[in-house]
Parts: sequence; C-alpha cells; structure tokens
Amino acid sequence: MTLHTDPRFQVVLDKDASSPNPQRAIWTKQHFCVSEDHRKCARPSETRAGEIILEHELKGNRGHFSVLDQAFVSFNAYGFPHSTMTQIRTHASSGLKVLSQSGRYTGKRFIQVASCEIPNIEDVLFFSPVGTYQDRKGNRYEYTEEQREHDKMKAYFACVEFSKKVNAGAPYELAREGFPYEFRQDFGFAGTLRSVFHMLLYRSKKDAEEWCQVLAHLTMNELDSYCPELAGWFREKYFIKGIPGI
Repeated sequence: MTLHTDPRFQVVLDKDASSPNPQRAIWTKQHFCVSEDHRKCARPSETRAGEIILEHELKGNRGHFSVLDQAFVSFNAYGFPHSTMTQIRTHASSGLKVLSQSGRYTGKRFIQVASCEIPNIEDVLFFSPVGTYQDRKGNRYEYTEEQREHDKMKAYFACVEFSKKVNAGAPYELAREGFPYEFRQDFGFAGTLRSVFHMLLYRSKKDAEEWCQVLAHLTMNELDSYCPELAGWFREKYFIKGIPGI
C-alpha cells in the first residue's frame, strides 16, 4: 500500500543539538572495552568508525546495541497532526524525548484562521488526503472529497468558537475544549541513536499509523546522510520489517 503524504510534513536533523561525529563517538566509547592503550589510539575516520562498529558490535549475532547509546541525535518535525506527536511521545520509555508546541501558550494561528488572516485552513489543521484507507484488519474506507470539505467546514467553525472564547477572556487551554484533534503541531524529538532506531523500528512498520510511517521515512532519510554506515545497516535489517531487537 502506497503511503499518503502531505507537502507540509518535514523532519529536519538539528545539527546544533546532535553529536557532530556520531560514529566516531561510538567507536571511542566502545574502544574502552577492548583496549588498554585507548588514550594513544588515533581515532578512525567517520566512515571507518562506522564500518568497525558494524563488524565488531552489530552484525552477525553480536547485537551489542548498547554502544548506540553513545551518540545523541535531535530532529525537528513540522506540520504533523497532533496525533503523530502523541504516538512518538509514547517512546519515552526507550529514552526518546519530545517537546512540542503547547496548547497553553500557542493558539493565535486558530484565531487567524477564524478571521481569514490565514486563508488556507490546511496550513493550521490537518485533513487526510482523499483516497482509500484501511485499518489493521485490512478493512477499507473511502474518504471522499465531499467528506473532506465537510470536515474542513466543521474545523473552521471550531476556530471561530475558539476565537470567541479567547476574545471573551478565556485562556488558550480552556478555549481549546471541543477543538478538532488534528491541528498541526510542530515538535522536536531527540535521544540516543539507539532510542531513535527503537522508535523507527515500530513506527515504520506497515501496520503503524500512516502519518507515523511518513515521519519514520523522513527521519530515516535524514539518518542516511548523518550516519550512513549505521543507517544503512538499520535500513537493511530492521526498517519497515518490524523485527524486534534494538
């Protein structure tokens, strides 16, 4: 099944917050385990470090995934529906951290939709593309243009109600009661490379929620250039396949 998508969805590696040389960082820490003269050893290149980690720590039956905790990576996600953020946040138990736009402090954009200052409601709220969808049991559902326009109209009037409440003195967190669930919400997520791989393991599966799958693919694309050797191994062995292990 081909994934639907949305041009407003973006995932961008945050270089300011991520380990600048993740594979070399991992190599240095794992080298403590095997060397008594590690202080004198010259570090390999980023590419060679990745190759050594694969050969001695990850490939075959070694499975020393703990070394992946020695590199930290951070991403910024833009334009995704609120539900996607909540699904990614469930991976906190693996060490992944999420910070998102707060419903307490951000709400001006909904008022701007109500006043038509933002003319396209889809810049602020998410509506699935027209098409065929299916649940985990394979049951199919056809989302039509008529249904989509109806949902957009309901969401617009919800923005109008939100605006009225705020203008009457209600704080954002009170005004949002009864508001559509799928407003767009920018958020950041970060963790060790191991925790990010763990999230991708489950959110790239074909039975994961569709927009989480899209986020997983966009994140994987960023990792391909950030740590190509380790990302290539993960993509080949785990990505989409749903094989537990990391």
